[in-house]
Amino acid sequence: MPEKEEVTDLSRLRISRQEERAPAGKKGRAYLWLAGLLAFLIWIGALGFFLRDRLWGAVGAFLSTPEVTVFQVPQQASPGPARLLSANGYIVARKTSILSSRTSGRVVWLGCEVGDRVKAGEVVARLESNEQQARLESAQAALHEAEARLREARANLLEDQRREARSRQLLDEKVLSQAEYDLSRATLEAAQARVASLEAAVKTAEANLHFAEVQLDHTQIRAPFNGVITGKHAEVGEMVTAGSYSGQITGGAVFRLADFGSLEMEADVTEANLGKVRVGQPAEIVTDAYPDRIYRGRLRQIVPTADRQKAVVQVRVEILDKDGRLLPEMSAQVSFFAGETRSTAADAGRRSSGKILVPAEALRIIDQETAVYLVEDQRAKVRKIRRGGKVGRMVEVLEGLSGGEQVILSGPAGLREGDQVTIAASR
Repeated sequence: MPEKEEVTDLSRLRISRQEERAPAGKKGRAYLWLAGLLAFLIWIGALGFFLRDRLWGAVGAFLSTPEVTVFQVPQQASPGPARLLSANGYIVARKTSILSSRTSGRVVWLGCEVGDRVKAGEVVARLESNEQQARLESAQAALHEAEARLREARANLLEDQRREARSRQLLDEKVLSQAEYDLSRATLEAAQARVASLEAAVKTAEANLHFAEVQLDHTQIRAPFNGVITGKHAEVGEMVTAGSYSGQITGGAVFRLADFGSLEMEADVTEANLGKVRVGQPAEIVTDAYPDRIYRGRLRQIVPTADRQKAVVQVRVEILDKDGRLLPEMSAQVSFFAGETRSTAADAGRRSSGKILVPAEALRIIDQETAVYLVEDQRAKVRKIRRGGKVGRMVEVLEGLSGGEQVILSGPAGLREGDQVTIAASR
């Protein structure tokens, strides 16, 4: 019995292999977790290093005040002079010209296109000139020949004058007979007549040369004044014929020229309203192309004839502050006033007959109503408005604005009422 108990006790002292391996497995898993955590932290650190600029920018954008662009609504102008009447018409150039050929020929060169500016005397087109050039060379040769004959005749005249003088001396000394002297005198007079005839021939040759030069010059079409080419009526290779311009394009027309410095407006005033206008009367002009730009004008002329069929009288209005946007044949409207208008060169383009105008991009739809964002005390504020019609790129505001407000045109996408904003630019 004691021996069995001893064996049992010894079996309890035996080391189990499973218990020996258990601590080693737990320690390995701990190392793996620690290595994974370290790799994750290194990856996060590297990502933060490469994206640090974007992260700081995002944080700065979150913490900074958003910037907006605003439009300063013009203050309402004080009431001006009464508007007497309005009339429709067109912008025209007072000084225009059809550049046409004074001779017939084929177009061989065009130096301009529509829209080009030209100076007075500048050649804008050339016609075929072979025939005219040949005539010029022939006239030059004829002149040279006539001048050579004249020089020869004048030399002979000098010799005949000396002979006549010697013959007279010999006649006085009774050495030469009267008949011989008369022959010498007749020879001198013939030489004088020949010189006179050749002098006339030289003048004729000079006139023929000048005519040939003029004919050659007529193959070149020149601009009579500074202006802009507004029409083109011929192409290279086409035949043009000499003709005069009488209101219609002729066969010799090549270009149409207009002086943009002489642009004015022509309008029709009904006979019933003719008594409301006078020469020198102030006016305002608005074109259909640029309705937000008002031009100052003055009535220059009332044409002294009426159109029987239309019962109107044409008036011509000088434009005092014309600019590069005006073009001939633009449709426009003119308003005549009782006194001086409110427009000046500084504010003519900002005001539109007392209307409140804002850019179309400023309008928003908030709660199914038209509204704008204003900047008040450096914060965005919603203002409901009632809009009118469009005036070019602007929209008329009938209610909600009185002038002087700062309307937000552009800003952050998520702008809400009460957000703090900073004005970056103003229009």
